[in-house]
Amino acid sequence: MELLVAVAVSAIALGAAWPWLWNAAEAARAIDARAQAATSAAFAARSIMADLELASGLLAPPAGVAPERSLRIQQRRPGEPAESILVAWDPTRQVLWRKTSSSYLADHVESFSVSYFDRLGEPLGPVQMTLGDWPDSVARVRIALVVATRAERSSLVRDALVGPQ
Repeated sequence: MELLVAVAVSAIALGAAWPWLWNAAEAARAIDARAQAATSAAFAARSIMADLELASGLLAPPAGVAPERSLRIQQRRPGEPAESILVAWDPTRQVLWRKTSSSYLADHVESFSVSYFDRLGEPLGPVQMTLGDWPDSVARVRIALVVATRAERSSLVRDALVGPQ
């Protein structure tokens, strides 16, 4: 009889605790998703900012790649040949990649935009960007990116100076 009472009390206690445990697990999943999105966005932004710090200038993106969704950086390191680094966003795959489409900086990227500013701080619009020498007039670049993992989002906006100041 005592064993039956102990089992009944245990079943009631576990039944009462089940919703609390379920909610705690759901909260842990949300925190994990938020941390993954923030980490992914921060890594991508840090990588791009590091490339921009080493940049000797910008280049126009290759044909077919929109300048507002990509960034092409010219780097010159002492004793090494000049290197062109393309960072681009593929909206269909939601991937931000660097150099090649198989080298991901971040996935689950909902949006990525690049804004270019001249030496006076004025944004360069589509008309100025159709001119062949527009990369030479860029003094500052702003990147904005949104990474989403499950229902959690993380967004970052970073500005960087470009080329000789």
